Amino acid sequence: MKRRVPIFFSALALVIFLALGQPGATASTVTFDLTGPNTAMATSGLFNGDTISLLGGGTFDPATKRVLAGGSFTISNASGTLIAKGTWQATSFVSFTC
Repeated sequence: MKRRVPIFFSALALVIFLALGQPGATASTVTFDLTGPNTAMATSGLFNGDTISLLGGGTFDPATKRVLAGGSFTISNASGTLIAKGTWQATSFVSFTC
């Protein structure tokens, strides 16, 4: 029974830590969702008429420059034929302006 008490309190501390967040964490975390999908079309050059569509979301914190985000994408040519699809993941944070 004595061995279970430290394990219980360790588990309880972990639950509290996860529920309350990290000590000293900032309140500037931003959450976003790319719903839609969001699309952009090339208007000139070699890929003129190609369209990329993005879905996904995540969170970022401008104060700590941390980001956790990802989603999926599709690329279609000018005639609408799917030419590529896959997933994306944010690898770094540069800046954010409101």
